[in-house]
Order: sequence, then C-alpha cells, then structure tokens
Amino acid sequence: MASSRTPRPAEPPLLGGGRGPADLAWQRFVRRVPLERPLAVAFSGGADSTALLLALARWYRRHARGEVLHVFHVHHGLQQAADSFEAHCAAFCAALSPGITARFASRRVAAR
Repeated sequence: MASSRTPRPAEPPLLGGGRGPADLAWQRFVRRVPLERPLAVAFSGGADSTALLLALARWYRRHARGEVLHVFHVHHGLQQAADSFEAHCAAFCAALSPGITARFASRRVAAR
C-alpha cells in the first residue's frame, strides 16, 4: 500500500537563495562566523530583526558547534508599547528551541 503521507517540500534557502544584495551580504556574513563559539545578536522584535533572527537561528542549528545563541534586546522606553516589545522578544526566543538554546537578555535604558 502506498504511503498517504504528503511529501515534505524541499527546505527553502535562508534568504532569497539568489545573487541579490541581501543574499550576498548573508553569504559574506556566515563565512566569517566562528562556528565553535557562542554567537550574540541584537533583536528589536520588529519585522526585520525577526526575519534575520529566524534565518540566523536556522543556520546556527545546522552549522554552528556552539550551543548557545545569545539574543539581546535594548528596552529604550521610547514608545508606549516598549514593554510589550520586550515580552514579545522573550517569548519569541523561548520558542526558537529545539536545536539551540536562545538565551535572552534585555536591558532597560533611559531615553535621552
């Protein structure tokens, strides 16, 4: 009897998989990452940093020999929703497992 399971699609490339500026920048970046050490990244919780953190976490799971991805968030308090940004970032990092440990740290800094 044939399997009724739907075949899983091929995994997409980390970014566009092409030769565009973002793809080339990503390729240059990952060639320079020390694979045997933990890695740290800043995370605002916005769309851009979320996309980059997802790509980095996926790449890190596959290639890095370090066990911890350190994720830092700076709470500037510049917007009324800043507390919710911090909570979103913490929850997002907790959901990045399995495969990596995302250690989240946030620092509140007074706005100037």
